[in-house]
Amino acid sequence: MYTNNDLMNIPDPEAHPVTAGGDASGPAVGGLSKAEQYEAMRKKQKEELQKKIKNTGNFRMYLWRIQNSFIASEQDFMNNVKENFILFLPKDIVSGDFYWAGKLANGNFAMVNADSTGHGVPGAIMSILNVSSIEKAVENDVTSPANIFNQTR
Repeated sequence: MYTNNDLMNIPDPEAHPVTAGGDASGPAVGGLSKAEQYEAMRKKQKEELQKKIKNTGNFRMYLWRIQNSFIASEQDFMNNVKENFILFLPKDIVSGDFYWAGKLANGNFAMVNADSTGHGVPGAIMSILNVSSIEKAVENDVTSPANIFNQTR
């Protein structure tokens, strides 16, 4: 898993400039040599890439907060299962993995541990949709696990 700090330390491209004209020491254009023009262009591209990576990281963290708001809380388990623990270690910041827990209309406590199709952001979106579908089935007083999953798909 990468953090924003890891992504901000992008290594420089190859040390020697590559230019369309071949030689990096060509004639100056606008007071800058080809090597200086290349270096300015490279710095600008690096800054743009770092900004895009940072924005992507921010988006993933925001999606992580949304996804976490959909999964069962520790309190749900503590209130219904005396001895329990939660081990949730998705591969990425967001993923298709999720767990859900809640009381059914018949008073039984149900738990779901699942992996939605997809990885990363697409998987996270699928997991949010799946949790919402499970909750809707439970709200409609469906109590059979098979029927809950049939209504979910």
